Amino acid sequence: MARTFYYNELILPLIYRMANLEELGLYFTAFVNETFIDGNSLKKDILNHMLQLKQFAFDIRSIMSIKNQMDLPSKEDIQQFTIY
Repeated sequence: MARTFYYNELILPLIYRMANLEELGLYFTAFVNETFIDGNSLKKDILNHMLQLKQFAFDIRSIMSIKNQMDLPSKEDIQQFTIY
């Protein structure tokens, strides 16, 4: 499994250039500053840009250095997530 500090700068631009893929597998650990990579961000940042995608396999882990506070999605946010 690969590790990156540059999810927004490296991974997402690469994915956007492959918009016509029908199958995609992503396996990496991302060190993030502000928010975890959750189902909502996968839908917004990846699935909505890859309209031809038929199969998506992933194991994405977000690691955040927590100083004094933590901004996790609420139970309601998690329950409302759906993939179409």
